[in-house]
Amino acid sequence: MVVLLQMTVEIQEVKMITLETGVAITIISYLVFVTSYVVSLRKDLNNLQKALIKFEENVSSIKDLREDFVRLETKIELLFNLSKGE
Repeated sequence: MVVLLQMTVEIQEVKMITLETGVAITIISYLVFVTSYVVSLRKDLNNLQKALIKFEENVSSIKDLREDFVRLETKIELLFNLSKGE
């Protein structure tokens, strides 16, 4: 009887260790998943930052082109007025 009780206790201990190991493996798997997701998000953020820098450069170029166009338009108007004799 004592041997049977001792074996039952040992079986319960093995079940607890197995359960604890399963929980630990699940937590580690979750942490690996979250870590890989965070790394992916960081890469996406870096790509977005690069795209934003390029966008800002393009906006700056467009503003420069617009200023150049306004100056050119002014010069064309002056030349047109000069050609008309004004």
